[in-house]
Amino acid sequence: MSTIDLILAVDGGGTKTRAALTKADGTPLGELVGGPCNLFQDPAAGLAEIRVLWQRLAAAAGIDPEIATARTVLSAGLAGANAPGSRARFDAAFPDFAVRHLSTDGYTTLLGATDGRPGGLLAIGTGVVGYRLHRDGRLQKLSGWGFPVGDRGSGAWLGWRAIGDWLETRDGYGERAESLIWPKLEATLGHTTGDILGWLKIARPAEFASLVPLVIEAAERGDAEGRALLDEAAAHHCRLAAAMTPSAAEKLVLAGGLAPVFRQALEQVLGDALAGAGRTASPLDGARLIALGRNPAEFQPS
Repeated sequence: MSTIDLILAVDGGGTKTRAALTKADGTPLGELVGGPCNLFQDPAAGLAEIRVLWQRLAAAAGIDPEIATARTVLSAGLAGANAPGSRARFDAAFPDFAVRHLSTDGYTTLLGATDGRPGGLLAIGTGVVGYRLHRDGRLQKLSGWGFPVGDRGSGAWLGWRAIGDWLETRDGYGERAESLIWPKLEATLGHTTGDILGWLKIARPAEFASLVPLVIEAAERGDAEGRALLDEAAAHHCRLAAAMTPSAAEKLVLAGGLAPVFRQALEQVLGDALAGAGRTASPLDGARLIALGRNPAEFQPS
């Protein structure tokens, strides 16, 4: 049997997938970013994206990807990994790898944030999920049910809420007749009913989340609609964070592209139970901890 001496760590989300190839001793061999990987929304496309990233990373490192899988641990934290059948699909997609570990992207981010020790994580990006690792080893997970029924306050949710308010205004019964957001949404989705329905028919979480900069920019310019949407999202985040009962000894770490937008609101609620802005949360580091056996994977083989 070949020596297992490579680790492929993967962080797959609704907007992009990041993959890093290292030697087992931690020596970096390369890192790449690709398209979305969500095992609930589009498992086939997401798993195919991982394969493409592996082939590109191996080739860039001067390694034959067809041969090297037999000596590689694949450890992935993927959005939607808790969907029924995800573990079986993951194993079927990568039977050639020596070892396969599957977790959600939130779990690997938690481990990366706490270095595998007790603590909490609130990840705010295209989706929203909270994780808490307790001293007794118990894992608590809150939110993360997926857009549109869950992930309140997420990027996808904010875009969805903005569109809903805009459509009500367009129909003549919205709460805010004027907003800096409305003309930009019309430019994106279209002017006619057919254009709008066509956009909505194919839009995925990433497309809804792509509208968030419009909301943030409007709020920063004093726009009532933008401010109201961010305040509503912040209220969801504060409620979720409090439910994870962080403490000064076991702090809550913020992660995700939208975390800085809501840090101030969370600081007011959590005080010193919120980790400082300098505390990073790397899901790739968490995936590597699992690959090295420091922490268990979230999902065991089916």
